[in-house]
Amino acid sequence: MYRMFFCLFILAACCLGQQSSAQLLGDSIVATVGERNITVKEFIDGYEFGPAFPKRKENSKSVYLKYWINENLLSLDAESRGLDTADIFRTVYKDIYNDILTEALYKQEITPRVSIADAEIEKGIAAANFEITLKWLFCETDAELHKVFDQLKQGVLFDTLFKQTLPTDVFPSDRELTTTKFNLFKKNPVLAAIVDSLHEGMISKPVQGADGWYIVRIESITRNGIVTESAYASAKQEVRNYLVKSVLDKESDRYVDSLMRQSNFIIDGDAFRIARAYVGKYELRKKIFEDWKLGEPAEKAVDKLKKSGVALENQPLVASASGRYLLNDFIAWFSSRSSYLKFPVSSKAAFSREIEITIWRMVRDNLLTAEASKKGLAGDAEVMRNARLWKNKILYAIGRDELLNSLRVTNKTENPLLSSTKKATELTPEISSAINSKLSVLKKKFPVMVNTVLLEKLQVSEENNPRAIDVFTAKRGGIFPHPAFPSIDQIWSAWE
Repeated sequence: MYRMFFCLFILAACCLGQQSSAQLLGDSIVATVGERNITVKEFIDGYEFGPAFPKRKENSKSVYLKYWINENLLSLDAESRGLDTADIFRTVYKDIYNDILTEALYKQEITPRVSIADAEIEKGIAAANFEITLKWLFCETDAELHKVFDQLKQGVLFDTLFKQTLPTDVFPSDRELTTTKFNLFKKNPVLAAIVDSLHEGMISKPVQGADGWYIVRIESITRNGIVTESAYASAKQEVRNYLVKSVLDKESDRYVDSLMRQSNFIIDGDAFRIARAYVGKYELRKKIFEDWKLGEPAEKAVDKLKKSGVALENQPLVASASGRYLLNDFIAWFSSRSSYLKFPVSSKAAFSREIEITIWRMVRDNLLTAEASKKGLAGDAEVMRNARLWKNKILYAIGRDELLNSLRVTNKTENPLLSSTKKATELTPEISSAINSKLSVLKKKFPVMVNTVLLEKLQVSEENNPRAIDVFTAKRGGIFPHPAFPSIDQIWSAWE
């Protein structure tokens, strides 16, 4: 329940050139905006993981840098006007800063525990060289499984049962799969272990999945006999990354579970019913909310708290001898993440269970943040660097929205870091002209200097490529999902 889902951002395909540049040039300054420096590392990270529109242009690096400078100008302007004291800034910055802290904790406490044997990597590479095609029968209930499996034992052909058990709204291709043994292992280790013991044409014993039972037949197994050096290197990297992440997940499970056990928190029933109703009002259709009668128990809980003299905002939702988290803490935590959270609507029980899991996730996040602070990671150089970059990005986004609102482009987004693609389509020539005028004024206030010689030397992927495509890399792990790197906004594509 408490697993830390930290993502690995090492994307080998686009980092070969970037690593050599970053290693050789380190924190060399490619541009300055006012008193801010844009370093080589910041430039390359943002370019590689940012939108594709600059990469499609001639002088791609200059195009990207131009808009990175624009964002810094708007960010400096926002900072000079005290927007870093605004509630929206504090809320978003706190969430991202805590995420940066906990990632540093993860690297310090979990990463050193990981060790992958060469034999395991070679085994994975071998599995990646075998392509298999599967076909399966699916049984949703135990009764269906017994009926189908008995028919197989009585000699009924697999293909006959395949046709008989196929629902009218399911295509035969939906129950066939061609993949490598290693990819199957990544998706379903239990099924992969069974498949590994079968040869072509064999039928497996029933395999239980999350949604029912599967009986699998191996249609074909093909081995790739000729492996080029580059293909081997690519497979090795893929296998190693997966095995490392698997070990990291297990170690982080243990680490978080240990923190949770030590804390021994208990959820208060009345506060839970109020929290469930609050989330239900946002996440459920009105009819479902009323059919499940989520409002009545919440109202009774509120009345009970009023009679006891406890103010609603001071009511503990989760408490232990070591501390407590209030209803208001959960509401603030939920509000900043509601865009990323999904709740089942299949039943009241499933919805309630997900609310409980979400509450424990909030507790986990707070415990990890507290542990990171306790270990002094707030002073870590990498933490401070990332926090500074994200502070600048958030200030830019707030300044951007304030400016666009003043120019009659509506913005109802609570989180300024959410995609601005829609805003880009709303920009008129008049608005573009007004923003350019604003930037011209800011350049006088915050002088801009570019190291064009250094910029020319930087190696990046997808440079001057009209066919470059957008690949949005989001950091969905940690304790607060957000873009992987603070790159430039899609909104600037409207200027091209």
